[in-house]
Amino acid sequence: ISPKRLAAYGVASLAPVASNKTEEGRAKNRRVELVEQ
Repeated sequence: ISPKRLAAYGVASLAPVASNKTEEGRAKNRRVELVEQ
């Protein structure tokens, strides 16, 4: 993949997959998702 087609965005606080009240939830929210553009 060309680096020109990649972008990094931090959205964990806007789109959490788990609660940030526990360490387990925070660990689930520390993730990388690759989205085709």
